[in-house]
Amino acid sequence: MLGSSGGGLVGLELVADHPSRCGCWSPTSRRPPHYSPTPTSTAFDREVYDTYRSEGVGPAMGKFLTGAGLGQGEPQPPVESTPEMDEAMARMQGNMEFFLGHMWMPLTGYVPDTSRLKSLPIVVAVGEASEGQLAHRAARALAEQLGQEPTGFLGDHGWGGEPDAFASRLDEVLRSY
Repeated sequence: MLGSSGGGLVGLELVADHPSRCGCWSPTSRRPPHYSPTPTSTAFDREVYDTYRSEGVGPAMGKFLTGAGLGQGEPQPPVESTPEMDEAMARMQGNMEFFLGHMWMPLTGYVPDTSRLKSLPIVVAVGEASEGQLAHRAARALAEQLGQEPTGFLGDHGWGGEPDAFASRLDEVLRSY
């Protein structure tokens, strides 16, 4: 089983509640989930949520990306969209609406039971290019809490654009369990 970002947090709870169903879990997360949220992180989470409620998905995601150190990168030239691209973008917009409206605040306040998780076959993964990003620091903190070193993968928070290398590394890691 594999989860990334918020999916990693959901997976931590799943594997803690149903360890016999999960052979290996590889989470990455958006901030260290093993301790109670700090006033600074709580204010950031609330600001992203309130921005979503008052201004919509785009401004809220802009705040999140900036705060998480996931900057927008170099501006890309405009691409003429196709009907398929428009349909995909509409689905992603709907997903983000749901995520920010219903999942954001519960996920950002989640604190896993690391005492239960220590005995389970969990691999904490980090994107090697995500050094300095919130997700990288979170994964390192979680790994430390679980008494392990994080396992490196190519790419960043989104794992980058090398699917063959990622799949090969994932296969290697999962076979070791």
